Amino acid sequence: MENAKKWTAKRIVNTVISVILWIFLAFAALTTVIALATTANSNKVPNLFGYSMMNVLTDSMDCEDGVMKEGDLILVRLLDDEEKNDLAEGDVISFLDSTLRDENGKKQVTTHRIVSIERDTDGKLLSVKTKGDNPNAGIDTIDRYQNEILGKFHKNLGAVGEAFGFLQSSKGFLLCVVVPLLVFFIYEVFVVVKNVVELKNKDKKVITEEDEELIKQQAIAEFLRQQEEKAKEKGTEPTETPETPAQSPEPDEKGE
Repeated sequence: MENAKKWTAKRIVNTVISVILWIFLAFAALTTVIALATTANSNKVPNLFGYSMMNVLTDSMDCEDGVMKEGDLILVRLLDDEEKNDLAEGDVISFLDSTLRDENGKKQVTTHRIVSIERDTDGKLLSVKTKGDNPNAGIDTIDRYQNEILGKFHKNLGAVGEAFGFLQSSKGFLLCVVVPLLVFFIYEVFVVVKNVVELKNKDKKVITEEDEELIKQQAIAEFLRQQEEKAKEKGTEPTETPETPAQSPEPDEKGE
């Protein structure tokens, strides 16, 4: 009964560990796909089935009842040139901001609301003026041209933008992708080796302390039985351990 309980507890622990590792593996795979999609995209933004996840880095859109705030993760629907022509005032868009560049000189992505649109005679969008929803933010000083527009805000995924940004960094990728994959690989190797050893020892009987004590008692009983048989064959009693005889008193020197 005790062994059955131990086996059940062991099985539960192994199952929990496997589930956790598989979750990490799925998460690592998703992060890897996003990273690959980002590097493969000409604009260097993730593109998964026409959508992109972006983290909000500033408070320029913070306001009461606003659609997003600093630290949020947002989902943006990427637009082609034809779809950009359908944009209207009031739409929230993400675009490559020429006024914000990283250490490599690459344009950063900004998400602001359209306040005015300039079109050509055919109604095609040429450029837009944008503004953050923060009451303290003014209208952006430069126009956003069509080729700089990436997509239209679709949904706010919550306050996990900082975590998403960390995952996109080299350190985050190492800690959240490489390390879990390594742990998963080591655990799976351990499980395989353990199963192979158990399979080899499957037909081998495990001797417990009770079994050892029983074997000793049987060996002693067999030894005594053999001694009795030998004694009967010789017609004598079984050999016993001799005792030291008591010494007789020395005779008196005078004698009687």
